Amino acid sequence: MKKVLILDDEKDIVMLFDVVLKKIGFQTYPAHDLKQAKTILSETDLDAAILDLNLPDGNGFSIVPMLQKRFENLPIKICSAYSNDLPLLEKEYHTKVQRFVSKPMNIQDLREIGEWLKSVI
Repeated sequence: MKKVLILDDEKDIVMLFDVVLKKIGFQTYPAHDLKQAKTILSETDLDAAILDLNLPDGNGFSIVPMLQKRFENLPIKICSAYSNDLPLLEKEYHTKVQRFVSKPMNIQDLREIGEWLKSVI
């Protein structure tokens, strides 16, 4: 079963991702802050990650270089209401992500993310 990190401080969004992704065959690893995500990262071989940017203990993008260093070519999707911040973050952290979804999301967005995951891992 493919393993997906879900990093978002909004518990409802994590729960929705969890339900949708498990239903289509993924094992999910929810985290509500960077500390939890880093623990999961150190203990789990991940196949993909879904990240929020604005977290209580920092910026979700800050974990991207760690994910990319540990898991080469890891599919990463950013889901955030702060889409304008992405180019600056990519420049600051000297890395890029290929996918972005703006919040608020609807059920169709969640399904599309699930389909995207199935196509890349």
